[in-house]
Amino acid sequence: IAAEKQSPITYVQTTTFTYSYSKAGIYTPTFTVSDNQGLSVKTSISVNVTETSVQTGSIKITVGELVPDIRCLSCSSLESYCSPCGGKILTNAKVSVYNSNGNLIGIQDTSGGAAAFSNLPVGIYKAVAVADGYESNSASFEIVANVGRYLTMSLKKISITPSITVLSPNGGESWQTGTNYEIKWTSNGMRTDEVVNID
Repeated sequence: IAAEKQSPITYVQTTTFTYSYSKAGIYTPTFTVSDNQGLSVKTSISVNVTETSVQTGSIKITVGELVPDIRCLSCSSLESYCSPCGGKILTNAKVSVYNSNGNLIGIQDTSGGAAAFSNLPVGIYKAVAVADGYESNSASFEIVANVGRYLTMSLKKISITPSITVLSPNGGESWQTGTNYEIKWTSNGMRTDEVVNID
Protein backbone atom coordinates (compact mmCIF):
# COMPACT_ATOMS: atom_id res chain seq x y z
CA ILE A 1 0.00 0.00 0.00
CA ALA A 2 1.46 3.31 -1.04
CA ALA A 3 1.94 5.86 1.71
CA GLU A 4 -0.44 8.76 1.54
CA LYS A 5 1.23 12.01 0.56
CA GLN A 6 0.58 14.75 3.09
CA SER A 7 0.19 18.40 2.15
CA PRO A 8 2.60 20.85 3.85
CA ILE A 9 1.16 22.85 6.72
CA THR A 10 1.05 26.60 6.10
CA TYR A 11 1.43 29.04 8.99
CA VAL A 12 0.59 32.72 8.60
CA GLN A 13 1.98 35.25 11.04
CA THR A 14 1.70 39.04 10.99
CA THR A 15 4.01 41.46 12.76
CA THR A 16 4.93 45.13 12.53
CA PHE A 17 7.99 47.15 13.42
CA THR A 18 9.11 50.78 13.12
CA TYR A 19 12.35 52.17 11.79
CA SER A 20 13.33 55.78 11.15
CA TYR A 21 15.70 56.85 8.39
CA SER A 22 17.79 59.96 9.08
CA LYS A 23 18.37 60.84 5.42
CA ALA A 24 16.32 60.75 2.25
CA GLY A 25 17.18 58.08 -0.35
CA ILE A 26 16.30 54.65 -1.75
CA TYR A 27 16.84 51.79 0.68
CA THR A 28 16.47 47.99 0.41
CA PRO A 29 15.70 46.50 3.82
CA THR A 30 15.98 42.70 4.15
CA PHE A 31 13.54 40.70 6.28
CA THR A 32 14.61 37.33 7.73
CA VAL A 33 12.23 34.85 9.40
CA SER A 34 13.66 31.86 11.33
CA ASP A 35 12.05 29.01 13.24
CA ASN A 36 13.28 26.97 16.19
CA GLN A 37 14.52 24.20 13.88
CA GLY A 38 17.05 26.50 12.20
CA LEU A 39 15.07 27.01 9.03
CA SER A 40 14.95 30.57 7.68
CA VAL A 41 13.73 32.54 4.71
CA LYS A 42 14.57 36.03 3.49
CA THR A 43 12.88 38.66 1.42
CA SER A 44 13.57 42.31 0.62
CA ILE A 45 11.72 45.35 -0.63
CA SER A 46 12.71 48.72 -2.06
CA VAL A 47 11.77 51.78 0.03
CA ASN A 48 11.94 55.38 -1.24
CA VAL A 49 12.45 57.78 1.70
CA THR A 50 11.69 61.45 0.89
CA GLU A 51 12.24 64.66 2.82
CA THR A 52 9.58 65.52 5.40
CA SER A 53 7.38 68.37 4.27
CA VAL A 54 6.81 70.99 6.99
CA GLN A 55 3.79 73.24 6.56
CA THR A 56 4.59 76.88 7.32
CA GLY A 57 3.00 80.31 7.37
CA SER A 58 3.96 83.90 8.11
CA ILE A 59 2.86 86.86 10.21
CA LYS A 60 3.40 90.63 10.32
CA ILE A 61 3.09 92.26 13.75
CA THR A 62 2.36 95.98 14.06
CA VAL A 63 2.96 97.72 17.39
CA GLY A 64 1.09 100.90 18.29
CA GLU A 65 0.74 103.28 21.19
CA LEU A 66 -2.22 102.62 23.45
CA VAL A 67 -4.41 105.67 23.90
CA PRO A 68 -6.35 104.99 27.13
CA ASP A 69 -10.01 105.87 27.58
CA ILE A 70 -10.48 106.80 23.91
CA ARG A 71 -12.63 104.52 21.81
CA CYS A 72 -11.58 104.06 18.20
CA LEU A 73 -14.12 105.44 15.71
CA SER A 74 -13.49 102.68 13.17
CA CYS A 75 -12.87 99.51 15.20
CA SER A 76 -14.57 100.39 18.53
CA SER A 77 -11.43 99.28 20.35
CA LEU A 78 -10.00 100.80 23.49
CA GLU A 79 -6.56 99.52 22.54
CA SER A 80 -5.94 101.00 19.12
CA TYR A 81 -3.10 102.95 17.55
CA CYS A 82 -5.09 104.19 14.55
CA SER A 83 -5.36 107.85 13.57
CA PRO A 84 -8.94 108.45 14.81
CA CYS A 85 -7.72 107.49 18.28
CA GLY A 86 -4.85 109.96 18.13
CA GLY A 87 -2.32 107.17 18.62
CA LYS A 88 0.66 106.29 16.49
CA ILE A 89 2.49 103.29 15.06
CA LEU A 90 5.72 102.60 16.93
CA THR A 91 8.72 102.09 14.67
CA ASN A 92 11.18 101.65 17.56
CA ALA A 93 9.65 98.47 19.02
CA LYS A 94 11.18 95.01 19.12
CA VAL A 95 9.05 91.86 18.89
CA SER A 96 10.20 88.46 20.19
CA VAL A 97 8.34 85.31 19.11
CA TYR A 98 8.30 82.11 21.17
CA ASN A 99 6.91 78.68 20.25
CA SER A 100 4.52 76.65 22.42
CA ASN A 101 7.49 75.17 24.33
CA GLY A 102 8.72 78.61 25.30
CA ASN A 103 11.72 78.53 22.97
CA LEU A 104 12.73 81.80 21.31
CA ILE A 105 12.11 81.66 17.55
CA GLY A 106 13.41 85.10 16.61
CA ILE A 107 13.46 88.85 17.25
CA GLN A 108 12.46 91.49 14.70
CA ASP A 109 12.09 95.27 14.95
CA THR A 110 9.30 97.46 13.63
CA SER A 111 11.52 100.00 11.85
CA GLY A 112 9.72 99.18 8.60
CA GLY A 113 6.29 99.58 10.18
CA ALA A 114 5.86 95.94 11.26
CA ALA A 115 7.91 93.01 12.53
CA ALA A 116 7.78 90.26 9.89
CA PHE A 117 8.24 86.55 10.62
CA SER A 118 8.18 84.03 7.76
CA ASN A 119 8.46 80.24 7.38
CA LEU A 120 7.03 79.56 10.83
CA PRO A 121 5.84 75.95 11.25
CA VAL A 122 2.12 75.56 11.87
CA GLY A 123 1.28 75.99 15.55
CA ILE A 124 0.59 78.34 18.45
CA TYR A 125 3.07 81.11 19.28
CA LYS A 126 3.48 84.01 21.70
CA ALA A 127 4.71 87.48 20.73
CA VAL A 128 6.28 89.89 23.25
CA ALA A 129 6.62 93.54 22.22
CA VAL A 130 8.88 96.08 23.95
CA ALA A 131 9.80 99.71 23.26
CA ASP A 132 11.66 102.42 25.19
CA GLY A 133 9.28 104.44 27.32
CA TYR A 134 6.46 101.88 27.08
CA GLU A 135 5.25 98.92 29.13
CA SER A 136 5.81 95.55 27.45
CA ASN A 137 2.87 93.52 26.16
CA SER A 138 2.32 89.97 24.92
CA ALA A 139 -0.20 88.22 22.67
CA SER A 140 -0.77 84.69 21.38
CA PHE A 141 -1.34 83.87 17.73
CA GLU A 142 -1.73 80.83 15.50
CA ILE A 143 0.18 80.09 12.31
CA VAL A 144 -1.87 78.44 9.57
CA ALA A 145 -0.29 76.65 6.58
CA ASN A 146 0.35 78.87 3.56
CA VAL A 147 -1.41 81.87 5.12
CA GLY A 148 0.04 85.31 5.82
CA ARG A 149 -1.47 86.67 9.01
CA TYR A 150 -1.50 90.09 10.69
CA LEU A 151 -1.44 90.99 14.38
CA THR A 152 -1.67 94.39 16.06
CA MET A 153 -0.30 94.95 19.56
CA SER A 154 -0.66 98.05 21.74
CA LEU A 155 1.86 99.35 24.27
CA LYS A 156 0.97 101.68 27.13
CA LYS A 157 3.23 104.65 27.71
CA ILE A 158 5.04 104.61 31.05
CA SER A 159 3.68 107.51 33.07
CA ILE A 160 6.30 109.69 34.77
CA THR A 161 5.42 112.45 37.25
CA PRO A 162 7.09 115.64 36.01
CA SER A 163 9.71 117.01 38.40
CA ILE A 164 12.45 119.67 38.53
CA THR A 165 15.63 119.51 40.62
CA VAL A 166 17.55 122.76 41.15
CA LEU A 167 21.31 122.22 40.97
CA SER A 168 22.51 125.79 41.46
CA PRO A 169 22.00 127.66 43.67
CA ASN A 170 21.86 124.92 46.27
CA GLY A 171 21.05 127.14 49.26
CA GLY A 172 22.99 129.49 51.49
CA GLU A 173 24.42 131.69 48.72
CA SER A 174 24.56 135.49 49.10
CA TRP A 175 23.62 137.33 45.91
CA GLN A 176 24.07 141.01 45.22
CA THR A 177 21.55 143.17 43.43
CA GLY A 178 22.37 144.16 39.85
CA THR A 179 24.48 141.03 39.26
CA ASN A 180 23.65 138.18 36.86
CA TYR A 181 23.77 134.63 38.20
CA GLU A 182 23.43 131.28 36.43
CA ILE A 183 20.66 128.99 37.56
CA LYS A 184 20.94 125.30 36.72
CA TRP A 185 18.35 122.57 37.02
CA THR A 186 17.41 119.16 35.68
CA SER A 187 13.92 118.03 34.72
CA ASN A 188 12.29 114.62 34.43
CA GLY A 189 9.10 113.70 32.58
CA MET A 190 8.74 117.06 30.86
CA ARG A 191 8.57 117.82 27.16
CA THR A 192 11.48 119.68 25.60
CA ASP A 193 9.14 122.47 24.44
CA GLU A 194 7.68 123.18 27.89
CA VAL A 195 8.40 126.60 29.48
CA VAL A 196 9.87 126.78 32.97
CA ASN A 197 8.96 129.92 34.94
CA ILE A 198 11.26 131.18 37.71
CA ASP A 199 9.43 133.17 40.40
